[in-house]
Amino acid sequence: LSGVNSGHNVAEDAVYSGTIGGAMEGALQGVKSIALSQFYTRDGAGPAERFDPARAFGVEAVRRVLRCPWERDLFYNVNFPAFPPDRVRGFALVDQGRRQAGTFDCVEAHAPSGRQFFWLAHRTSNASAQPGTDAAMGAEGWITVTPMRPDLAARDLFDVARAALLD
Repeated sequence: LSGVNSGHNVAEDAVYSGTIGGAMEGALQGVKSIALSQFYTRDGAGPAERFDPARAFGVEAVRRVLRCPWERDLFYNVNFPAFPPDRVRGFALVDQGRRQAGTFDCVEAHAPSGRQFFWLAHRTSNASAQPGTDAAMGAEGWITVTPMRPDLAARDLFDVARAALLD
């Protein structure tokens, strides 16, 4: 088990998540692995309540995922919604999403010394996420489960890229 992470690991967040990286490494070593993360909102649940959904449903989530199919290099990504446990809608097997608006904004800021710098600020909304995906369903109150593999190669482009590269 990798997690429970404070903050969701959905959509493109999965690419740079240490929690998912831990589960991925376990899968690469032949170990059944599950990444667990807890959605939260900046203006929502405070630290005391933030992990209530993971506490309430974590054991059940692991039990259910262990019943799912397993094969080498496969791991599962589980995200608990930022809802009180009595408002969690259940479990959903979903695809990894993508936010149309992107994940970050480049925000200009100034240090106390007056020096200008730019900060990559994480967007707080999953409103632009594709419907039915991990980001969208988690925002709607579902515990999302996504089977994943570590292979990121874009094999559909190999022939075209090979021709361009070797021409």
